[in-house]
Formats: sequence, C-alpha cells, structure tokens
Amino acid sequence: MSVEEAARALRYRFLFEVANRLRAAAVVVAHTADDQVETVLMHMLRGAGSEGLAGMRPRIVIPQWSDSIPLARPLLAVWRADIEEYCRVHGLEPMDDETNRDERWARNRIRHQLIPGLATYNPQIKTTILKLSQVLRGEDDFLAEIAVQRSKVISTPLPEGGVVVQRGRFLLESLAVRRRLVRHWCKQAAPDVELGYDQIARLLEWAEADAAPACLEFGDEIWGLRTGNEFRIGRVGVPLFGPGEFPQLEQDCIKLKEPGNYSLNSHWALELSLAAVAKELDSSDNPDLGKLEIRLTPDLLAGGGLTVGELTARKRMLGERLRPFGMGGHSVLLSDLFINHKVLAPLRDNWPVICLGDRVIWVPMLRASEEGHGASGAPFFRLRLVRIGE
Repeated sequence: MSVEEAARALRYRFLFEVANRLRAAAVVVAHTADDQVETVLMHMLRGAGSEGLAGMRPRIVIPQWSDSIPLARPLLAVWRADIEEYCRVHGLEPMDDETNRDERWARNRIRHQLIPGLATYNPQIKTTILKLSQVLRGEDDFLAEIAVQRSKVISTPLPEGGVVVQRGRFLLESLAVRRRLVRHWCKQAAPDVELGYDQIARLLEWAEADAAPACLEFGDEIWGLRTGNEFRIGRVGVPLFGPGEFPQLEQDCIKLKEPGNYSLNSHWALELSLAAVAKELDSSDNPDLGKLEIRLTPDLLAGGGLTVGELTARKRMLGERLRPFGMGGHSVLLSDLFINHKVLAPLRDNWPVICLGDRVIWVPMLRASEEGHGASGAPFFRLRLVRIGE
C-alpha cells in the first residue's frame, strides 16, 4: 500500500467512525470532475478494466467502512474551476492543501504534468475522459448485475467472504462475464483489495486450465484452491471450506472401546455397532463400504470375542501407510492418498485415521484396508462415519 492509499484509508476510517457514531445519513466528500479524470488516468496507467475506468461513483456503499451508510460525491460532475469561481463570487475562501502541488505523489504528477501534456493533443481531453468514464460506468453496472445473478447460480458462499464455484458451469460463461465474476468474488473476499488486470488474468487462467496447481496465491491477499470439479476463492489466511464440510478430529486420539457414538467434533461422529450375520460383503452392492463405513469381523478384535480392543481414531503420523482393499497387498503413503483424493492441504493433519493396534485400516471418505471390508456369514462390527444431526 502506498503512502497516499494509507492516508486515504485513515481518512475514511475516521469519517465513517464519526458517521456511525452520529447515525449520519451519508459521508459526503468534495471530489470534483477533475478528480474523476485524474482517477481514471491513474487506473488506466495501472492497467484497470472497465470497472476502474468507470472511475468513482457518485454514491456507493463500501462494506469495508459501513454496510449501510453511503459515501456520496455530489460535486463529481462539477469542474474545479467552476467551484473556485463560485467561491470567488460569494466571497468564500477555500482551504488550500499545499501537498496538492507536491509532484512526488502520482496524482499530482498526473494533474500538473500528464493532463496538460495530453491537452496539447486534445484541448478537450478532460471532458473526453469524463464522458468515457460515464459511458463505461453504465456498462460496468450492467456487467455487475449480470455477475451477481450468475454467481447465485454457479457458486456457493463460504464463511468470511469465500466462495465455492462449479467450474464446469463457470467455463460456459462468456469471457467478459467470467472476468466480472472473478472480480466480484475477489471483492467479496477482500473488499479493501483492488486487483489489477494481470492478477485477474492469472486467476482466470488458473481456473480455466485443465491442469493447474491445486493451491495458488494471486497477489498478497487472494488465494484459490482447485478441488475436483470445483474451485474456491478467498482471502489469504481464511479457510476455504465451511464448518463441518469435512471430517476433522479435535482430539489427538479417541479409543473406540465399545459400541456407541464417538464425536470427532461438533459436526461429525463415528458410530460403532455390532451387527448380526452379514450377507456377501461386496462393495459394489454397498458403495459406502470403505468410504463411509467399514466392517470388522470379531476375530480381528481383542481376544477373538465380540468385544472391541485397540481400535482407535487418531490423527495421522509421518510416513504412515495403508494397504487399500483390492490392491493386492500393496501399500500407499497416507500423504499420497490425500493428494490423490484431492484433500485440501489444511485439512490433512486433522483428518481422522482409524487404526487397529498400530495398523491403519481406514481413512474415512477415502479408502479402507482388507480388514475393513470384513467377511460374509459371521457377526461383525460396523463402524460408520456420520454427520451429527442427520
């Protein structure tokens, strides 16, 4: 953030704190048509799209400062020279900020150097740029409305401004709408962050590519995750998954000593029960087998009887392996299993791992070992992963 941007943020923070305290109808600032022209040129030099080239809005609610009190600019269509003339005629003496002549700042160089230079090519350059911003503002408003409508169809909001996007439906949108959707989602995630053209283009390329990194940052404030047929966008440091969306173990270890329910957290639990004689245990007949449940024959458990022993749910350990059912005894590292199933990196350390003694026999939602598929014709213990309240 530049010194100018930091000073601007402090000014607005102060103004809106006062406005909220006084329950004011609006915060009113004195930006003029000249300020609008300078803003458009600043955005153009930075590589902004139509939203930036539309310039400042006459009236806008900025969630960063207030959800209800608008920022109003009633003089945005009035030239500075006309305001100065009005003050002269009415004997008013406006305050003069001497820093407005300090050409160390970009806006002042635009005001005192760039605009006079452009006027040598077109004496009406300020009027031309102002009209351009007004045209683009109307088109930008239209695109913004389309983006809000389409976002409701193809995405699901996450806590703290994040979003989950159906990638297939996103790719069916036109390029203009895809750009606007990405801007819309980034603005939701980080209202105080302004992304430039290059960052938006990079984010679009990442979302559209068939092969792309699972996790990527776009600038200092926005990051994204690719998960199967979805991608997620949010602010750096904010988890891109909802509470209870995936099973997470709050404790380091839970001993499953007897049939009953064992809470993993406030959203997920393990349900252990003793079942009677099982028919043919074929995962093709039961798609949950090995993913949402496992079946253990009594001979695997303590003393070969119908009691449970040494069955635990815990967090993974470095270098642990699982021998998945149907792989002929070959084992796979849990770290590779998580990667292959596209489990989000921030979730892996707290993902529950089911062990029999020191052997991993099940990673819920992913794969189970041979032991987890039980056998037919005998009583068995059923261990299920369930959502609490369902």
